[in-house]
Amino acid sequence: MTRHAWFALLTLAAAAPLDAQSLLYRPPNLGGTWVPDAGVVQFNFLHRFYVFPGPSHFVENHPTFTLAAGFGHNVTLGGRLAT
Repeated sequence: MTRHAWFALLTLAAAAPLDAQSLLYRPPNLGGTWVPDAGVVQFNFLHRFYVFPGPSHFVENHPTFTLAAGFGHNVTLGGRLAT
């Protein structure tokens, strides 16, 4: 075997046991589906800002509250209040 073949074989052998992060573990500022672990209560308070152009430069704020609890394996009960 050539050196390139050995290098490719060793690279594949080293990369094989690596695991990827689950899609269920996402930061709370990403919208969409997310599931907390069993027995964990999550409370997230996020802000969205919009700055208007022009002479006023008015800043508008839109808060979002999320409260959820994990039950069992990949089961969540919660709600979201957005203004």
